[in-house]
This record gives sequence, structure tokens and C-alpha cells, in this order.
Amino acid sequence: MKLRPSELLTIGTMVAVSSPAQTYTMQNLGLAPGTSNPHGIGLNDVGQACFFCETQNGAVATFFSGSQTTILEPSHSKDIATAKGIDNAGDVVGYELPDKAPADTARALIWSNGGKAQDISSPSIFPGGESALAVSKVSGEVVGAGSPSASNSSETHMFTYVNGVTTDLGPTTANVLPFAVNDSGVMLVTLTNGDQAIFSNGTFTPIAQPPNAIAKANAINDSGVVVGYIFSGGTNVPHGGLYSNGVWTDLGTLAGAANGTQAVSINSSGQIIGLAVGKLIPKPNPQFPDMSCILQNGTWVELNSLIPTNSGLNLNRSVPVSINDAGQILIDLRSSSGAFFGNVLLTPTQ
Repeated sequence: MKLRPSELLTIGTMVAVSSPAQTYTMQNLGLAPGTSNPHGIGLNDVGQACFFCETQNGAVATFFSGSQTTILEPSHSKDIATAKGIDNAGDVVGYELPDKAPADTARALIWSNGGKAQDISSPSIFPGGESALAVSKVSGEVVGAGSPSASNSSETHMFTYVNGVTTDLGPTTANVLPFAVNDSGVMLVTLTNGDQAIFSNGTFTPIAQPPNAIAKANAINDSGVVVGYIFSGGTNVPHGGLYSNGVWTDLGTLAGAANGTQAVSINSSGQIIGLAVGKLIPKPNPQFPDMSCILQNGTWVELNSLIPTNSGLNLNRSVPVSINDAGQILIDLRSSSGAFFGNVLLTPTQ
């Protein structure tokens, strides 16, 4: 089903529309001292964000709040820390890897509002290590994956961490990794064979595929509506996709995006942001530019056209990360060479 530009797409309790001609102010989030190549990871509903960055000594997690971006230190000074999500209390979840140990000895972490890392690992449950991979924004429920065997890292179990208690969700027919969770505890998971499923109340429901097409999920909102992308008819050009009640809806592509569009994030109001890939820019550095966009009244609109014209920034070389329930949008910026160099937060104008 292809969404007509003039219609409102109502699915369950979700209406996938944006305010007509919505424009945005823009805040440059800056870098934590000594960091570079920032990749946005998560954005909460009060405008705080977390990132994965590089330093001369390795990768670090960083945290933005108010007007400052700071490094989130690991619990052990030489470890490599990774942020994977942020809740509305400003708690960032992720994991750390010892600098000289195998990757399966990961330790799950929480940083509370930019403070010291708390190791939330449960070695008695997961002696092979565990990683926090997502967090619900409102409830603060942490989800992740751990290895129940110190000698067999190929087996992983999902877990939840709530109020200081880790619950092993047990083995499945295939190893799975959760990558998103909403406030009802419904998870999006990826199986080791590449298939995806929705996990709810102890049950895995495979994400159905549209007829004669391949679809992948990227995000889920609190109404259980999923967004992602669809490859139709054997093409390599993705269309934005919306999945609800077992059915995919084709959201089309940004006009002029020769290499397609993905839906990246959806908030509780049904606002959807996307990543489009434009036509080849041959000089000076050949590249297909990434372009951030938003679905407004059924039509993808370049976010570059909705920011102040004197901003000095080009969002047609950018990667959208997340849209929160306030309608704010976190975006990674790319240079003309294609490298990441910064992040901005777009806030809707009143």
C-alpha cells in the first residue's frame, strides 16, 4: 500500500503526520574535549543525548545535557565504553570492554545523568559477560544480551534489568539481540540469521515480509508501531516503511533521492524521520550524499529546507538519529569528505 500525500495514515492509535510546514531552530552540540567522529546514539524526551566518539586512546561514550557534552568514563579507566541508549531521567546505558580481554567479557553499565559508571553486570547469571543494548525512555527498563557460559560465548540470552534486578529471559531457538524497547517493554530483536522479530510478554512474533519484497525494522514507538525500509521487486532502492498489525505500508522516497529512503525513528505522536541517499556528487570526493528528512502529510521533506537559511550547515550531508516526543531531532553532521564531525539538535518552532 502506498501512502497518498493528501491522506492521514491512521493505524491503531497512531497518526503518521507532522505539522504542516513545521520549521526548526538548531543547536550545535559541540564535542567533549579530546573527542572526534561523533555518532549519535540516543535522544530522550527532554533533549539530552548520548554518543559514541573516538579519542587518541580509543572509543568513548559521551553525554549531552543543557549546553555541555562530556565524556562518560568507564568503570575501569583503560576499558572501551559504548553508549547504547538514554532514558528520560538522563541515565545512559551501554557496556565496556576490557582493553586486553576477549570481547565476550563485556560489562553492562549505567551512567546516571552524566555521573560515574555503575557496573550492573551479574556474573553469577552471565559469567561470559553481558551488554546493555537499549533502555525504555519512561520506565527505565534496560534490555540487553549476556552469555550464560564463560567457555561458550556463541550462546546468548536476552535479559532485562529493572530496579536493580537482572532477569534472564532464557535461550531461544536462535541467539537474538534486542536493539530497541518501548515503554510497554516490547522489544525489537535481530536473530543471528538476520531475521527480525517483536518480543512481547515472553513471545517472539516474526516481523512479516511484504509480498515480493524484503523489509527491515529500525525503530518502535510506544504504540508498538515499527518503522524501517522496504526493498520492492528485487530493487536495491529502499522505500521508507511502516509496520503495524502485521502489515507493511510503503512510505515512498524523498523526491530527488536517487538511491532511496529509510524511515529511521518514530515518536509517540507518529512523527517519522528518515535517511535519504541522493545522487552521486563526483567532485572533489565522489560520494552519494546522506540527507535527513521528515515525513510531513505523507510526503518526505528535506530537513535542510526547514532550518534557518543562515545556519551555515548543510543537512543534505547528514544522518538522522532520533526524534523524541517533543518533536526534537538529533542529527549527525558529515563533512564534504563524508566524515562525521559534529551533531545538532533541531527543536520545533512554536
